Amino acid sequence: MPKLVAALLGIQAWISIVGCVGEPVSPPRPAPATSSSRFEFDHGSGFYCENAVAGTTVPELASHRVADGTGLVLATRCYDEGEWGTDDDEVFDKLTVFVPRPPTLTGDWTVLGWQDCRIFYSWGGSAWPDGAAHGRATGGEVRLRREGQAIRVVAELTMTVQGHMEDEFSYALRIESLLQRKLVSDLLAWEGREGDHVYAETYPPDEWKARAPRVRFEELSRP
Repeated sequence: MPKLVAALLGIQAWISIVGCVGEPVSPPRPAPATSSSRFEFDHGSGFYCENAVAGTTVPELASHRVADGTGLVLATRCYDEGEWGTDDDEVFDKLTVFVPRPPTLTGDWTVLGWQDCRIFYSWGGSAWPDGAAHGRATGGEVRLRREGQAIRVVAELTMTVQGHMEDEFSYALRIESLLQRKLVSDLLAWEGREGDHVYAETYPPDEWKARAPRVRFEELSRP
């Protein structure tokens, strides 16, 4: 995952990521890219919680914690085991969207502007949470619709991210996922409950990995 490693080192880049959690990846939209690469996470899934709250005043790992509240929380969680035989190169990836005034969702698309939500995105080495990169939305939209008991979300966002070297950069992010309903009380520390240790929030347990499928992303980038 060379681009991900570059971001973690604080190298500025313009990135457009097209992803799909738990489903086949849709073709990426045209972008003025000079290069592209494909990478995978070993595990990924998405969920939503009603009557919930998430987010902090600044982007950080704690931004992805979920508690009881009055809003709607939408979340995706991805994890990669790293290279076989290499220690401490696992990677986590978290997107959390908090909608403080949730609309009534139907089978038609509901569009929320980025200002209508608190949106946080984090990724980094699971063994090195202090070196993770954290971002907040500064543009774009989130589209939602009901599909049975699930919610389909398409997030197309401009994110402003700060790496562990304090360098700030922006990129475009697109993630589509079908989110399954969960109760706040049923969340794992990896998903959103505050963990007994920070590693409980950057390393998923085996029970989650066993039911979270491999997911693929297409990355388009230019200097």
